[in-house]
Amino acid sequence: MSPKIVDREQRHREILTAAFELFIEKGYHKTTLGEISRAVGIGQGTLYYYFPTKDEIFWGVYDLMMSHMEAGVQKRIQALETPLEKLEEFLKVLFLNFPEVGLFEENATSKTEDQEEEPWQIIVGGFSHVLMEFWLQAERSNQREQFYQRIALYQKAILKDIQKLLEEVGIVLPNGLDHELTAHLLMALHDGLSIQLRMGALQQDNSILHRILNIFLQQLRSQQTESTDPSAIK
Repeated sequence: MSPKIVDREQRHREILTAAFELFIEKGYHKTTLGEISRAVGIGQGTLYYYFPTKDEIFWGVYDLMMSHMEAGVQKRIQALETPLEKLEEFLKVLFLNFPEVGLFEENATSKTEDQEEEPWQIIVGGFSHVLMEFWLQAERSNQREQFYQRIALYQKAILKDIQKLLEEVGIVLPNGLDHELTAHLLMALHDGLSIQLRMGALQQDNSILHRILNIFLQQLRSQQTESTDPSAIK
């Protein structure tokens, strides 16, 4: 009998999926390679063939999570028609997508037939706690630079998307602001809100988040109206 042929890419994904579930359930530090291999149904030697260390499994899960997130964001945005609608949707992603406040709770019932059983929003929410755990480990070890470089890749991609949408909308910015700087300010606000939510300094009923979002949306709409209304040109 010929040996069973295993699709490498499929097995790779099976390992990452099992690791993700264990990381969420037990935490990164308490999860062992033996538990991951048993969850997949393979020997630990086979697991080493795909991922020699647990850190490499973490980064595999992280990259998979980020690809889900990017695909989910792009799907939401590309479904809209105008640049302003796309920018508004991106801001909703930026300011309403925190695990502490429910993760797009207003969209939880709008699941399409072709949507995966585990929405990318839930993946991001569950994994954020594991990411913080790994961050602390990176700070205490010699992995700090690697961690920051990996995070920076995705941060830069998000900043680029925000800047592009701002340029496409063509809104009028106050003196001293350009699209690049505005993108950095919006991202910094997002990161600060995330820390406040995690520390409990910000109420977790998302009312503040909605108020912040509405201020930006109102400003965007009024500025675009001014930039497109001939009577507003002096």
